[in-house]
Amino acid sequence: MSVVYKIFEYQNATDLLNIINPDFILSSEIGSSYLLRNRVFKIMPLSIVKIYAEKSRWYNEVSTLKYLSTINNICSPKLINESCRNGLYYIQISCLPGQLLGEIINNLTDSQKTELLYSIGAFHAEFHKKCETVYYGDWSTMGKDTSYEQFIKRIHVKYYNKIISDSFHKNDIITYAIKEMEYYYNKENISNKNYVLCHNDFGYRNLLVVHKKEKFVISGIIDFENSYFAQREFDLTRMLLYFGNKLLSNPYLDGYRDYSNINLNNNSIIFYMLLKCLRICSWAYKTDMQYYCTAMNMINIIKNRAFSNN
Repeated sequence: MSVVYKIFEYQNATDLLNIINPDFILSSEIGSSYLLRNRVFKIMPLSIVKIYAEKSRWYNEVSTLKYLSTINNICSPKLINESCRNGLYYIQISCLPGQLLGEIINNLTDSQKTELLYSIGAFHAEFHKKCETVYYGDWSTMGKDTSYEQFIKRIHVKYYNKIISDSFHKNDIITYAIKEMEYYYNKENISNKNYVLCHNDFGYRNLLVVHKKEKFVISGIIDFENSYFAQREFDLTRMLLYFGNKLLSNPYLDGYRDYSNINLNNNSIIFYMLLKCLRICSWAYKTDMQYYCTAMNMINIIKNRAFSNN
């Protein structure tokens, strides 16, 4: 029986937790289990338990949380325990204050949203500034790369092969995205040694906010199972998906640019966005069609150059 099947065959969350630790007392199940990547639970006394469908995701999150624990003032969960019990890889982490940004973002006024998105850009820039390094690649024990270029090529080829092997994706938009991505890949200099820790899913569902003094502020960032070191533009793409034809001109990017004082490479953003969209398309059509359509829409925007640089 595969681990993926094993953790999702239990409809009763308590039964699953008992396999790991019978002393865990369930409060509620949270997270996005429909993506078939993990199951996440609040337990009493208040902490979070996360069980993984894949060892590599567990390894990435453990490695990232240990790294972040060495850096001051990072609003990330603290690792309480990490282990494997009965073939199930899991972590226990601290519970951060706040609610998911995705739960409140659509209820904000335009001015509130603009202010918050600007602050998120500044928060992201601060995170990258604290996590700069000359290291490259992912945390995984599998697929060690000898250079950043090889790392990018490997994930490029991985999702390219995944896309072209499935007849579902045989359309003009995907064909364009593959060709355009290869054009930018050959054009852009990706040997820059300025790397940062990339969350790789920095978006509304992984940012926590609290309401203070009549406005929402970021209280934490969660879910580091896909984290690795890469160029900073790589990590901006998840948030930029929300902006459609404002891909290169929006409050989030303004906040990032102002705080970091860095001239972001727009061509690199487009290259990494195409890579992100193809990556999404390679799996989301099976479990998250709305996300799939968002990625396809962004490819169309890039194809038609329907975005502003100002």
